[in-house]
Amino acid sequence: MNGAPSVLLLDDAELKRVRAALVRLGADFVHLHAPELSAGVPKPRDLLLTNWRRALELPKFECSAQEPSNPTWVCFHNQEFSLAGRKYLRGLGAHFLVHTQIDTESLRLLFGQLLYRGQERRGTLRLPIGCEIRYRTSLGSQKAALVDLSMESCRFVSPDELQADTPVTLEPPAELFDGPPVELTGSVLRCAPYEARSQAPGFSVVIAFQPLEPQARKQLEDVLEGRGLGAWVAPLEFDHEPEPEILLEELADERRSQPRRSYPRRVVTFSSEAPEKVVLGHDLSPKGVRIAGRAGLELGSQLTLALYGRSREEPVVVHATLVADHGESGMGLEFVSLTPEQKQELEKLIAHLPPLESLQDGRPDGESLVISRIVSAER
Repeated sequence: MNGAPSVLLLDDAELKRVRAALVRLGADFVHLHAPELSAGVPKPRDLLLTNWRRALELPKFECSAQEPSNPTWVCFHNQEFSLAGRKYLRGLGAHFLVHTQIDTESLRLLFGQLLYRGQERRGTLRLPIGCEIRYRTSLGSQKAALVDLSMESCRFVSPDELQADTPVTLEPPAELFDGPPVELTGSVLRCAPYEARSQAPGFSVVIAFQPLEPQARKQLEDVLEGRGLGAWVAPLEFDHEPEPEILLEELADERRSQPRRSYPRRVVTFSSEAPEKVVLGHDLSPKGVRIAGRAGLELGSQLTLALYGRSREEPVVVHATLVADHGESGMGLEFVSLTPEQKQELEKLIAHLPPLESLQDGRPDGESLVISRIVSAER
């Protein structure tokens, strides 16, 4: 392959909307699927876009000595990432974590900023948000679409026109900010007609924030610096960049902070690549489960698990990702994208299990064993 593209997209043929956004922007990009990856892939000049699985298995890039590149790396995912998981991804070198359900307009804004803001683009980014927000003025309350956000201002699309200097109070959705509800106060800096292919006509409103209360400022900083878990675009800019091995230990510590229970019952796991499998499990928590090592699984593998309770109960079916491989000590699976119903069923299942007890068999932490079956596994 000759020449380094501006953008390189690596996936398993599922990031179709990402490709479409690049086409609409007229970006110079190359799109490669997993089977096409091999040594000799040129390192992109500006943007490296991958899914989660490709992030764990990057090809060896060819770099041009005449044109050294330090592309911004954006990793797309469709699951919940804990703070330790985000730090682990940052330790691998990624700069942004983006959910695949991000709306088209936010995706266009993100790529536009990263491609056309020059060398300082990561430091001056207005974070695309793409969620519903409610705002209040002296005339009442209204819903709007929050477009982007910074420490000093935000932009939203409203069905109503607002006059400059109008005082506005914003009520961010609970899922965007962690912690107690906060309000952001400010005034209208400018308002102009908004035209977008994907939305009804409205007005683009820019709000300049007033000095924020400490709690509101802290939560806003968490979102903009990637520590908030609710935003679909998360910068992975941390104060330090520990090695991935250290971050794996943080992931293990985070899982150990959750109550674990002895689980001497079977787990059925379904696979699109292999028949149902039965493996030996160790313990269960609200965040995940540990199983004995099994050939064919690797970091990033995604599985569907059926967790059985008492004999006549229906199993709890959840999705999980393999986040740690401890060799002979087993593999750590982290539950992802749990619905409220799944969380409730999982909590009920765990509540009926006995606490872990110290067993005199040489196993760390005195974990008990469980028969597990893998229902599905994808890499």
